[in-house]
Amino acid sequence: MSGFSIVSLGLLFIVTVLGTGRFFYFREINKSIERKMSQFHMNLEEIECSFEQIVYFVTLPSHLPLMQTTTKDDIHLQYDMEKGLFPKLIGLKVYIDSGEERRMIAYLPMEQFRIPKLDRLYVKRELTGEMYQKTAAAKVMLVCTQEEIKEEVYHQLKVGQFDIGGGV
Repeated sequence: MSGFSIVSLGLLFIVTVLGTGRFFYFREINKSIERKMSQFHMNLEEIECSFEQIVYFVTLPSHLPLMQTTTKDDIHLQYDMEKGLFPKLIGLKVYIDSGEERRMIAYLPMEQFRIPKLDRLYVKRELTGEMYQKTAAAKVMLVCTQEEIKEEVYHQLKVGQFDIGGGV
């Protein structure tokens, strides 16, 4: 085999591993969480989570023109992945995309994403820290959770965190 062939095959291997790493990361998370949830007789979609740790980059409620005209459909989420050979979900970026402007308005760090039911299992040492993080990542990947996050962000933008349900 010539040197060019060896270099080409090596490069192809690296590109393949880097290109498919994210797919296999998500697949591995989903499979391991399915097993763990069945072991605990839980359904991941039904477990409640807390969005208190979302970090906002705008004041709440926001009176910026972009925020005032925002609809729920303008809010988009993007995974923040650790780069490298073995990708890892480290956070969730929240954007407002109005068509004219795209602005990151919030961020949910995965290490601070809390799931109270899992917190109890972790304290009892029935769940490892690694499995907690995998479960949190799987929870964030669910469409229903992403919709809840969008709803929470929209509510915070429009009403703010000190809404006590009182009328005007």
